[in-house]
Amino acid sequence: PYLSVDPAPADRQDLTVAELRDRLMDTSLDLFTRYRAMFSLRNRNTEEAALALAEGFKDGNPLFRHEVAYV
Repeated sequence: PYLSVDPAPADRQDLTVAELRDRLMDTSLDLFTRYRAMFSLRNRNTEEAALALAEGFKDGNPLFRHEVAYV
């Protein structure tokens, strides 16, 4: 439904929003894994997922914050 080419595929559908948020915010994970969580949250299209995505603006990486803003 999105007119974009995502840099990573969405993560597994069986993960909860809380689990995806934890992956999104875990700076010990590589960016690819964090992006997978990001696009999974976007695909959920719920208020809970949007609030989890907004947490990404707290990240110290400007590129990561840019991607959060994009989605």
